[in-house]
Amino acid sequence: MKPQQTDGFWLEWCIDELAQGRAVQILSNGYSMWPCIRPKDNLLISAVPFSSVQINDIIAFQRQNHIVVHRIVEILDSDSGNALRTIGDSNSVDDEPIDRSNFIGKVSEVNGIIVQSVAPSPFKRRVYRFVIWSLTLVLRGIRFFRRLL
Repeated sequence: MKPQQTDGFWLEWCIDELAQGRAVQILSNGYSMWPCIRPKDNLLISAVPFSSVQINDIIAFQRQNHIVVHRIVEILDSDSGNALRTIGDSNSVDDEPIDRSNFIGKVSEVNGIIVQSVAPSPFKRRVYRFVIWSLTLVLRGIRFFRRLL
């Protein structure tokens, strides 16, 4: 039986590959970037300098032992250098500031299509959040009623 690889293993592997100048392809998981990125979409992450990213770029960063992919909404100046504020397109809360230490790379392709750095309008963002919120309620209801049966 093969030993199962942990999230930490894959995170370190991605970071090592990017450090050697190779792009990394991963499968997305979750709905935080819906509809731009859907679950099981193939994402190509490229190594780019931290200083080269811009507002509306979609980046990958480390959160604990996971890779998170969200959009840059603001570039912050701090005492220790620049930091980035990110948010998922269908999320309502910003992420913690991202700095060089947890920045991984930039998403350059989704399913083989080059990513455009165009953020959804505030109205579309509200619609996305509502759709995801509605689906979450429906799924919770289904799980609840399945337990009753």
